[in-house]
Amino acid sequence: MAPVSWSVQRRAVSAAYMVFASLDALRASRSTQRVVAHATLALVLQGQQPRGVERIEAAATRLLDSMVAAPTTARGGIEPHRLAVSALVGDLAPNAHDDLGKSALPVTALVKRVYALEGMRCRPNVDFDLTRLDLFAIAASDARTSEDAPWVRLLLRASGVVPPGARVRLACGREGVVMGPGDSSDPWRPEVLVDGVRTIPEERVWLTEARGFHSERS
Repeated sequence: MAPVSWSVQRRAVSAAYMVFASLDALRASRSTQRVVAHATLALVLQGQQPRGVERIEAAATRLLDSMVAAPTTARGGIEPHRLAVSALVGDLAPNAHDDLGKSALPVTALVKRVYALEGMRCRPNVDFDLTRLDLFAIAASDARTSEDAPWVRLLLRASGVVPPGARVRLACGREGVVMGPGDSSDPWRPEVLVDGVRTIPEERVWLTEARGFHSERS
C-alpha cells in the first residue's frame, strides 16, 4: 500500500503474494507455496521491464540457465528447494512439454496467469499503471473462455479484489481498513477493521480516498 510507483521489484512481490494467497486457500503445503512463490518472484524479476513484459517462456529459459549455473552450497549436492524451483521453471520453458503440449505441473497455469497480470500493470507507451481492480477485471473476463478458469476464480477468491490496507466505506457510512479477503462468494465484502473490530460487512463496500494518496493505486 506504499504510495510509490509500481517498480518491477514491487510487482514481483505482488505476484508472489497472489500465489501464496491462492495456494494457501487450497491448503497446499508450505514447501509447495515457497517453491511456487519463489519461482514466480524470480520470473517476474527476470522477464518484466519498467514498461512492458517479455514472454514467460523466454524468461523461464534464461532463469533456468542462471539457476543451473549457480554454485551449490549444500554438502550433499544441489539443494532440494532449488531442484523443485528449477523443475517448475523448466516446465514453463519452451519444448518442456510432450507432444500434447500439456504441462506436467498444473500449478504452472497459476504462475502464467499471475505473471501475465503483473505484466499488464505497467504497459508500454502508457503513462499510468493499472490497479488491482483493473487486473482482476481482466482476469475475470478471461476466465469465461480460458482453460485456467478455475485458477482465475481461486485467485480472485483468495486475494480479494480490494487489497489489504485499502480504506473503504461501509453501507452504514462508517469507514474502515481492509484486512484481507472476507466472503468468498463476494470479493467486494472483504474483512474490514472498523473502530478496532474486525468484521465482514453484510453489504458491499466501496473505496474511499486514503490519507495522502489514492487507495485505488494499490
